Amino acid sequence: MPYIRVRIATNQTDRPTAKVAQMVTNLAVQALGKNTAAAVADVQFQDPSTWFVGGESMLATHETGFYVEIKVTAGTNTRDQTAAFVKQVFEQMQAIFGDVAATSYVVVHSVDSANWGYGGQTQEYRYIHG
Repeated sequence: MPYIRVRIATNQTDRPTAKVAQMVTNLAVQALGKNTAAAVADVQFQDPSTWFVGGESMLATHETGFYVEIKVTAGTNTRDQTAAFVKQVFEQMQAIFGDVAATSYVVVHSVDSANWGYGGQTQEYRYIHG
């Protein structure tokens, strides 16, 4: 049940929102073994003049910057799976946007199963009730 939040700062006028959402969802399923039906992707674009790296606006660099964070249930992924997800997201963002800033980030948050859920039930409840 991942929640994936994506923020993208780009000069490009073509905003492939659905393509990015599908890509991060597919990688959550393939690299992290998550359930497609419970995956939520929230993709937002930002004005590159409001995104700064080292104090410099992305507007001046003509690169695309991004921040992807995914929340997953703690203990459900190995370090190798997480590393593969981070690498593949970066590579796929490069494939979509071309010149991507090296200071673009992918963060995997492992959330305790008792501290989150969906449909009114925590992940802990789902585990206990099988």
